[in-house]
Amino acid sequence: MEGKGQVGLEFLVILSGLMVLLVAFTLPLYQEAKGGAQKASCLAEARETAVKIAAAVNAVYGAGPGAKTQVEVWFPKEAVGIRVGGYDRLEADGILTSDGEIQRNGRADVIILLDLDGDGEWDNRLNSTVLVNTLLPSRWCENGEEREERWVRENGVHVEENFLLQPGTRTKHLLTFTFVYDPFHTYPRRITLSDEVVG
Repeated sequence: MEGKGQVGLEFLVILSGLMVLLVAFTLPLYQEAKGGAQKASCLAEARETAVKIAAAVNAVYGAGPGAKTQVEVWFPKEAVGIRVGGYDRLEADGILTSDGEIQRNGRADVIILLDLDGDGEWDNRLNSTVLVNTLLPSRWCENGEEREERWVRENGVHVEENFLLQPGTRTKHLLTFTFVYDPFHTYPRRITLSDEVVG
């Protein structure tokens, strides 16, 4: 009888050791998978937001001066910056990051910059940048050369950025885009933006 107790006790000790080893190996894998899923979710939400903003900009641009549209979007808590194309924003067509470049193509972009490593700043990497083209012409030609100032003034459309980003907090925004034409303004053709945080 005493031998059976000894075997049972040894079995429990071995089983406990195996359980500790199992947890030690699987917990880091779980945490890595969870982090990857969170990043993928953030990127998907940022892409959806950029696509909606680009569609709104395209809609008012296509309809011409006086056009107005509203769109509700969610900015993920990792969003630390946004650029929307406009002819005074040289960096709103393509982007150069520490690990690669998206070439300029003559179309202004909606660019959302993300902080996926949690340091409070844009990670400066392609995988932490969401870029969606608009129909707006950019300051740059398709071959990457800068357009002449006269062409820009006559054909460009300036987008007045006024985003109320709150990095670290996922927020819902109501964005209103309006196409304005004023021949006496520095930027005669422009799309104005009003941003209201609604959730």
